[in-house]
Amino acid sequence: MAGNTRRQCELRGDIHCPVPGCDSSAFVATQIAEHTSEAVVTEYKIGRKLLPVARKAAKQFDEAQAAICAALEQAAGNMRAGKLAREKAHLLLEKQMKSQYPNARQCGRCGVGPVEHEGCFDLMMHQNQSRGSACINNACPRCGWFSREAKDWPKWNGKMVRDEDERGLEGEARGAREREQKREIERAEAEKAREKMREQAKQREKERVRKELIEVSLFALMGFLVVYNEPILKLMGWLVQEAVSWPLRCLESMLQQVVHVVGWAAKSTVDGIIVHPVSWVMQTLKVAGQWTVGEVYKALEWAALTMGAAVTWPVKLMNTSR
Repeated sequence: MAGNTRRQCELRGDIHCPVPGCDSSAFVATQIAEHTSEAVVTEYKIGRKLLPVARKAAKQFDEAQAAICAALEQAAGNMRAGKLAREKAHLLLEKQMKSQYPNARQCGRCGVGPVEHEGCFDLMMHQNQSRGSACINNACPRCGWFSREAKDWPKWNGKMVRDEDERGLEGEARGAREREQKREIERAEAEKAREKMREQAKQREKERVRKELIEVSLFALMGFLVVYNEPILKLMGWLVQEAVSWPLRCLESMLQQVVHVVGWAAKSTVDGIIVHPVSWVMQTLKVAGQWTVGEVYKALEWAALTMGAAVTWPVKLMNTSR
């Protein structure tokens, strides 16, 4: 194969025997054209062009990669140079600040400095005090930490926070705040869940006590029925007997009362209509011989009134008895 591997030949478009282990040379174009169709020959010609195209694309890719690597190396060098320049400027600024503020302090919590306090040793006395158009603030300018005692603020170590450190610290503080807020939310949700569980436990306890009371009441009732079975049956029999006999007794009593009233009314009527008037007439006739004409007339008039009253009296009695 003139130094070329079988794979390279296949990429170039050569066709070999498909039998495994056969290392014969590739078929020539005339053999392929003689034993295959026109469409296969066309695909064979197209495949013969793939290797040059692939080699050209690989060369272009290598050239682009080389250019990118060179640009990256140059950028890295520029970054190192810029970082070195920023470092020198930062050190110079720290030196100037140290000489300008020899008595400066730094934050007792985050360590930022230099911090220059306004007022006397009691920092709270001058906190938020107005001076001209400005307002005194002796708290840490970054984290807000504050202590009224000047001794709680350490002496500045001469190191200033870099921009990248500041961004890192801000990101860390922001992340800490977010984590704390998340923990607060989780604690609130956990507390709600615990409160809900406590309420459910109370409801279950109430339900259990209610069921126990019902069971105890049923057992007590069953025991009572077992112990007092005979007296209870006697009581129930008496109640049934009374319930049946009471209406009969009431009816009998009512009949007796009706008979008594009717008898009394009849007797009163007979006495009023017959007995008493007859007796009175007899007495009147007995003494009539001793009366004058006027007295006899009055006696007859009174007798007529008495007879009328005797007739209407039973009717009035019946009306009042209703």
